[in-house]
Amino acid sequence: TTGASFRSGIPAVVLPHKYDQLFWGQIVNRLDAGPPPIPVRKVNPEKFSASIQFCLTDRHTRRRAAEIGRALRAENGVASAVDQIRKYLTKG
Repeated sequence: TTGASFRSGIPAVVLPHKYDQLFWGQIVNRLDAGPPPIPVRKVNPEKFSASIQFCLTDRHTRRRAAEIGRALRAENGVASAVDQIRKYLTKG
């Protein structure tokens, strides 16, 4: 889900509720691609609305999300992964 959000180039609101979702919500925020995550047990209409409004209006966040999206869409992820695996396997 986070990968799809990053590729879209649009800021994301993350509402983590289990597993690694809090981690990825923190990454989104750390990369300035969205507001801080709101754990689902703490979400309310005011917090959710403020996060969406932030995504719609904060120019820096919108710019960073767009930059990340362009970079990911330009990358050939499969070829990069194959190259990294080959490098790892040929060490030694």
